[in-house]
Amino acid sequence: FVADFVFLEGETRPLWKVIGCADEELGKLRFQPADGVMGIGAAAHLQAGTPPNLIEESVSQGLTQRNRFFLCLGHNGGRLSLRDWNSKVHLSGTKQVIQSSKQLFETQYGVLVAGVFVGGQRVEYDVSRLTLGALPPCFDTGSTVVQFPEALLNATMDRLSSFCAGSLERCARQSRFSFCFDRPTWMPEREFLHSFPSLEFDFSSARLAWKPENYFFQLVSNRYCVLWDIGSDLVFGAPVMKNLDFMFDREKFQIGFVEAKCAEESIDRFVDDFPDSKWTREKVRNWIKGTSKKWWVYRPNVPAEEEKR
Repeated sequence: FVADFVFLEGETRPLWKVIGCADEELGKLRFQPADGVMGIGAAAHLQAGTPPNLIEESVSQGLTQRNRFFLCLGHNGGRLSLRDWNSKVHLSGTKQVIQSSKQLFETQYGVLVAGVFVGGQRVEYDVSRLTLGALPPCFDTGSTVVQFPEALLNATMDRLSSFCAGSLERCARQSRFSFCFDRPTWMPEREFLHSFPSLEFDFSSARLAWKPENYFFQLVSNRYCVLWDIGSDLVFGAPVMKNLDFMFDREKFQIGFVEAKCAEESIDRFVDDFPDSKWTREKVRNWIKGTSKKWWVYRPNVPAEEEKR
């Protein structure tokens, strides 16, 4: 562990925080052991035997009033807030709240799952079995994939394959669903992704739709693979939270979410720091979104004219 200052946006007084350090970074998406460098899990530090996490420290030091945090993850950026929803990036839609319990929040952000759906069709699986594992179904912000118990994964894959076989226009014109797909060179990425169904998780009081643009990642060139794998328990990792503003209320044992354009925040910060005042926010934003120069990297210490060249 090391100790350092953490500055919160809008605060002049820093937060003194003990932070964990990883011994080794393997660079593996699926197999990198969770190191919990920041650590914002549900378990209280006294119970876990670790230093207070960022949320607990901000409350104890008087920088925030509520023991909760908000996490908005995008494809190329995001935002962690300790006070309130990231409302400026919310899209149309209402906030949904999953009511959990103190017992389910003891070790992880646990929830009860009422059903799993593929393209609106229920997956044939007895969800009561999910409570029999070592952990209840839970949200884990530090996991890079979503883990399914083997029986649930097989049932979900069968339902996905049934969806694919239902029409020639589905699943990039493949009749079965697999862990990876090759996008035809003639097919635009948007059309490719939209040919797949959403996975929906029903929590009784809320339903979360996991869209294909968030459950696929581009492995190489035109090859796309899913961000889920087999595990002993159902663990909702970071990919299921992408493009949703999530609230984790550690006092009321609630998890809320609303659709959001989370990556927009990273563009806002980029524009705010742009060195040439002639480049307005809108102009830079449109240029970033429209450019084909994927290699372009913003370097704040380089003069604007040189950067544009």
